[in-house]
Amino acid sequence: MDMGDDTWDYSGIDHNDQAVVLPSDHDTLQITSGESTPSKSHFYYSLLYLIPVAAPEQGTRIQFKRLDKIYDPSSNTWNVSDTTQIPVKKREGRYDPYADYAFIVRRKVLPPTNPFQPPKYVFKVFIWSRWLRSALKEATKDSSIWWDTQPLKLDPQTLLAYLPRIKEHLTVICPGISLDIESEETQISAQHLQLLINYLETDYDSTLTKIKNLLDHQEMTWDLLWAIFLPGTTVISTCAIMSEKRAYRLRSIRAGTSARTRCPCWKLKCEYIEANSSDSGDRTFGWAESTLEIEEFSGREKINQLWAYPVQWDPQPEKLQEDLTSRGLKWARVPAIHHMHTSGRAADPWNEKRYYVQGRIMIDHDSFTSSNNQNVPYLQEIVKFALDGDTLSSPEGEGSNKLIYASPILYGFDLTNKHWLQFNVQDVSEIKWNDDIFKNLAIEPDTKTVLQSLVEVHAEDRAFDDFVEGKGLGLVINLFGPPGVGKSLTVEAISEHLRRPLYVLGAGDLGTDAGTVERRLKDVLSLIPIWNAILLIDEADVFLEKRGTHDLERNAIVAVFLREIEYFRGILFLTTNRVREFDHAFQSRIHISLHYTDLDWKTRALLWRAFLDKSRSNPFGVEEISPDNMDLLAKQDLNGRQIKNVVKVASSLAKFEKAPLGYGQLVRTMNLAGHNLPEPVHPKESS
Repeated sequence: MDMGDDTWDYSGIDHNDQAVVLPSDHDTLQITSGESTPSKSHFYYSLLYLIPVAAPEQGTRIQFKRLDKIYDPSSNTWNVSDTTQIPVKKREGRYDPYADYAFIVRRKVLPPTNPFQPPKYVFKVFIWSRWLRSALKEATKDSSIWWDTQPLKLDPQTLLAYLPRIKEHLTVICPGISLDIESEETQISAQHLQLLINYLETDYDSTLTKIKNLLDHQEMTWDLLWAIFLPGTTVISTCAIMSEKRAYRLRSIRAGTSARTRCPCWKLKCEYIEANSSDSGDRTFGWAESTLEIEEFSGREKINQLWAYPVQWDPQPEKLQEDLTSRGLKWARVPAIHHMHTSGRAADPWNEKRYYVQGRIMIDHDSFTSSNNQNVPYLQEIVKFALDGDTLSSPEGEGSNKLIYASPILYGFDLTNKHWLQFNVQDVSEIKWNDDIFKNLAIEPDTKTVLQSLVEVHAEDRAFDDFVEGKGLGLVINLFGPPGVGKSLTVEAISEHLRRPLYVLGAGDLGTDAGTVERRLKDVLSLIPIWNAILLIDEADVFLEKRGTHDLERNAIVAVFLREIEYFRGILFLTTNRVREFDHAFQSRIHISLHYTDLDWKTRALLWRAFLDKSRSNPFGVEEISPDNMDLLAKQDLNGRQIKNVVKVASSLAKFEKAPLGYGQLVRTMNLAGHNLPEPVHPKESS
């Protein structure tokens, strides 16, 4: 059935007609429970505020008119009439006989869904007066309203929400009128404003009284929430990702249906400050959109217990704004691509899981959004695409008051667990570099010097190239030898010394078929130059061992690997321990191979001391190990990884015993693993 609207006679298609019905105190036909129904005589008396002014222009008559819009099923049309008269059919032409009124109040009569239900009404105010339009624009400062439309169409609830501002604006211009220093235009504006105020306070007296009583108790009902959510209001809600408070700037509010539960809700269209990377690599700040939903509830609710609420209703609004501004400043100062440390909450936006992450991360907004572009959830589309026009070089430069709206989320990569995650800006910090790890690295001095020079020179000078453009710009170093002799530790020490991120891959992380290996390797190799990182592929034997004629799948994997590193532009370390014979094609692509042998007594002693020094965070301290006891420890046939594990277990034992970490805990730990070291002799026992 076509129930289309007509045009000029206040029956154009109104997108807000689905809004919550706001009953007028003068609506005699409304029979909905709980709504006031004044007498007919009161209704007719209040139809027009008669202040006769002869004016041929639109909106010049300081009166307003009440109209009904009623659907006629026999003619399949909407008819408009004076509320007190019989409805008439739509007139032809564009002339509007009511355009000289300051504003029109249209009551749209919605057909009942069954004959036993009373009719429902939706009210709309059509403002023709240019003086009233101008005064309202100045009073409300609401940029979400289309002020240039003629007539201007507003819901009564919008006007009621702004009523305090409208009355305040009238008091501002009235003193000038009394002193006769204002123009005739201002006097007309004041008259039209007073007319509108009289209409609102008369028709909605019970609604305004109810709102006042609720606010006096810091409460609100669901149907009247529009009264506290004015465009431009700072709205506080709980971040769904980080579970802590964050702020938004409200743009508009409308009734709708929840996308999640399909229940009635208020939809709060908000904006907040987000950042994208610019072509120069800096962050570009701007306003991004987000919609908050407050689902229908019964009875009264404390305002600050709602899912979203205006900041002034927070128990400590000043402190909250100060905290959010401080957090926003920290967020704004994080570079677009940055190596950081985190200890706290993180979230995976694709499976909605939450993690506790402790370790080093890479902040990289653009790579985050492009890494899984087929699976970016709806909430992150504002991040993936361009911000909507209003960009800022920095929210600091635009006034620190904007920092309250900054996102609490940083987008990046967990280098330990190899996940793209969203991190809480409160949990990230600058990295505290360990300068001792390279200094105490237990390898031959010549080997250390060669590695340091290769990596530092490559980092500074990338001019040398192959004959083919783009080839040969990477540095590939192979460290081979038995497990636990310090190959991986060497790479960690170099990355620490150079203050550069370390991306560690196991061969198994790349997959077992050529297609998967190629895709994952491309993804990783593309990130290394962006992050200025060092890449370590641990236990990469499968890629370096000589190809044969029978294992076609492994041959394909090796071919893919060779092709990808040919054009790699960063630093790549490979560690191997079981290669019988290196593939000739790979040998030509490795710049240097360093052989690590089993640890000798001297190296093991160095590692024992190094790991014991690292355990000095033990609250009860670390005892000095005597030369004789250190000799016993260093003679045990342990590799570096085993020594590290012994010290870690012994340190836990010392903390449990509330005692310093010493030789006793080390011996007990090793003997549990099958060693046969003598227990330490204490002075009391020897006597």
